[in-house]
Amino acid sequence: MANLGFGGTGDTGLYGFLALVALAGPAISQLWKHPAAHLGNCLPLALMLLVSVMLYMNLSHAASQAQVMAGTFGGKEASDMVSQMMSEMMKAIHMGAGAPVAAIASAYLALAGARKYLVAKAQA
Repeated sequence: MANLGFGGTGDTGLYGFLALVALAGPAISQLWKHPAAHLGNCLPLALMLLVSVMLYMNLSHAASQAQVMAGTFGGKEASDMVSQMMSEMMKAIHMGAGAPVAAIASAYLALAGARKYLVAKAQA
């Protein structure tokens, strides 16, 4: 019951580990002086893209499964109702202002890291 107020059990699993790696990514070039270390700046953008793709795939899979089940048990009317319900659910999902800011910041880090990698590779 105590976990309901905090949204879960606190177990972050694989995504939590990947988030920690993505946060540490930009610091790799400060600790390791190899040209490829600058590519660590690309990790936050890669994580954002991975999470976005996985979220889209999971939601679309759940929507198609719900539509198939509704069609099986309730016919075309139930299938249309589930389709409309999923459409309304997708409209209700809102990322907020933080998502574009994080996307811009991680894209900047990725471009800066790629540029530094190319410069370091050309000098080596």
